[in-house]
Amino acid sequence: MPAPQTVLGYRRDGRPILPILGASPEDPSNDEATVSVSQKQLNTMMAREKDQGGRAAVRSLIEKRIH
Repeated sequence: MPAPQTVLGYRRDGRPILPILGASPEDPSNDEATVSVSQKQLNTMMAREKDQGGRAAVRSLIEKRIH
């Protein structure tokens, strides 16, 4: 597995593509961590994720329409 800072390629917009942490079974980032989140925090995070997905879908539709 290459080092996390190794650039594997570039996206169409020029941003670098980096290796995914945790892709290797030996990667220390795979170690399980216990995280405590309240129901309110979880609801807020889920709502943000839903909004972000909606924006990504709209952006994708616009890009398809332009190209």
